[in-house]
Amino acid sequence: MGSLKLQKPYMYVYLPGFILLLAAILLHFVDVFVAVIESKDEFLTYKYVFIVTVLLSIIGTFLRIYKKLKVHLSFLFIVLALGFVYMQVFIGLSAPDEPSHYISSYKLSSSLMGIKAVDDKGYVLLYEDSVYLEDIYNDPMNEVALGFKLTEESLKAAHDWKKNTTQYGIDKNGTYISRHIPVNTSPLIYLPQALGMSLARILNLSAVNMLDFAKFFNLLFFALLMAYSIKILPFGKYIVYGLSLLPMTLHLAASMSYDALIIALYTLFISKILALSRSTARVKIKDIAFLCIIIAICGPCKIVYSLLVLFYFIIPRSNFKKLSHYLLGFTAVFLSMFLAMYLVNAATIASYTSLESGQEFGNVKQSYGLIEVLTWPSLLIKMFYNTFLYEVDNYHMGFIGASLGNLDEILSIPYAIVCCYSLGLVALSLNDKNNLKPLEKIWMLLVCLGVIFGLELSMLVAWTDRNSKIIEGVQGRYFIPIATPLLMTLNTKYIDIKFDINTVVIHSFVFMQAYGLIRLFATVCLRIN
Repeated sequence: MGSLKLQKPYMYVYLPGFILLLAAILLHFVDVFVAVIESKDEFLTYKYVFIVTVLLSIIGTFLRIYKKLKVHLSFLFIVLALGFVYMQVFIGLSAPDEPSHYISSYKLSSSLMGIKAVDDKGYVLLYEDSVYLEDIYNDPMNEVALGFKLTEESLKAAHDWKKNTTQYGIDKNGTYISRHIPVNTSPLIYLPQALGMSLARILNLSAVNMLDFAKFFNLLFFALLMAYSIKILPFGKYIVYGLSLLPMTLHLAASMSYDALIIALYTLFISKILALSRSTARVKIKDIAFLCIIIAICGPCKIVYSLLVLFYFIIPRSNFKKLSHYLLGFTAVFLSMFLAMYLVNAATIASYTSLESGQEFGNVKQSYGLIEVLTWPSLLIKMFYNTFLYEVDNYHMGFIGASLGNLDEILSIPYAIVCCYSLGLVALSLNDKNNLKPLEKIWMLLVCLGVIFGLELSMLVAWTDRNSKIIEGVQGRYFIPIATPLLMTLNTKYIDIKFDINTVVIHSFVFMQAYGLIRLFATVCLRIN
């Protein structure tokens, strides 16, 4: 009886979850069956059954081990398991900007293997069957490309890889030039993907397997870093847990996008600072060095997030022996970030600061200049007002799981599910028993607002045409790195949830993930050209 009483509250999740999930499995099996009839590709049925079987096994195992493992270990299991399924649905180069992340990783992989990475003009060199990813598998003219549109033909291209490459007549001993341009950022952010690629290339695996290895290593590093963040956090563990189980977050983690590591590293940076702020021990040199290394790796990737370095001041002055040590610690962290950014982004920073109005920049021909917008307050107010008035719903959807794939509007999580995820995150935040002081919350909010201002300002300059009424180019996923501290500020002593809401929310997220993956795969199957 005691065991039944312990499990009774969770029946509100388990029973409806399994009933709705089984209904969705049957419903979307009909979609896959229709796709098989139309395309004559029977492998879709087997792949659907495989995905469903794996998801049901994951849910059963997770529900069984969740209470038996520490929080960070159960997190590690579910993120790796669900991330593996995301790799089965979003195959190839189907994440936002993934072709650029792929070629950046490939370039670093060649360097790690000690072979020539670029030609005399700086173009990345491709070896063996990797060229097939660009010339056939990634053909924008036919929209079969996994970097352009994920369709049933994309799934077929991956399934028939060996036959297609044989017919294509690739010279295994030849070298080819990639048409993709690597991302100008710190190569360290691509180390996980490059290690996965290098291992696949050493084992002489196909280019498709090479992509899978790169994605899995990116997923593995993301899961390990986030699990360690959860382990060291003094509070807010389930906030990080919940954010990591969002469809957008897992989609990025199971791709070659550097956004996964940016999210993980900044979460780790904030977690370490919060851990130091609640520790009774003195801050040591190794703690400062830890912060320096993290911020130096992720700082150059997206400059606006560098404002998060100001979270350092959440650490109490009393945790240092002297005031000078406190200030020297911040100086070391700041200089690590600044030098890394200067070495990598000096040209980009110069282009922003020297840009005049009306010039071609980024994705637009008639852009605003940085100096112009900073000295035109009415323009800033109007553009910010219009943007948040008309784009807040897109930010919300994109933050949770809209336009997955390569910004593909068809591959989105239903709005009702998006609302459930949102309510779950709020519940985890309200139930978080943190002891943040009012001034700490205010400081965290100010820093995060500074990041949001920087995001909007940078896109106003680099991505917005002068004729636009709103700031263009900002996506909901850009707010994930600052979501943890923002949600932590929602905690209040006036709300006391009496049951284990953390378990209910996390388990609900897992069920919703399973439903979303099944629905997304069926949608891809139905996209027959």
